Amino acid sequence: MFPGDEKTSAALGLAELDSTLSAYDKNVIALQDEATNEVSKFNACLEPEVVADILRQAIRDVDIDGWTVEIVGPYMDGQPCGSIEFLLDERVAKVRPLPDIFAS
Repeated sequence: MFPGDEKTSAALGLAELDSTLSAYDKNVIALQDEATNEVSKFNACLEPEVVADILRQAIRDVDIDGWTVEIVGPYMDGQPCGSIEFLLDERVAKVRPLPDIFAS
């Protein structure tokens, strides 16, 4: 139990925590890990299209159904980089603008 044990949850009127992951949940975690690790490897500002390609490849690699990739937002001088947002309920991986934190 977190926090405490089963007595803590019962005393608070809470259900026991079920920490068992479904196969789908495991795939979502694998998708998030693969995509974010791949983006992080570059250690650079990536164009939104590059980030979208990484996300699409991660979706294929993990073989997870029903996920789409969307590039959203205005990319301007102040925010030229692509970042990742996962919308779990909608099964959408969005590429959003991010400032270039790698520029010196």
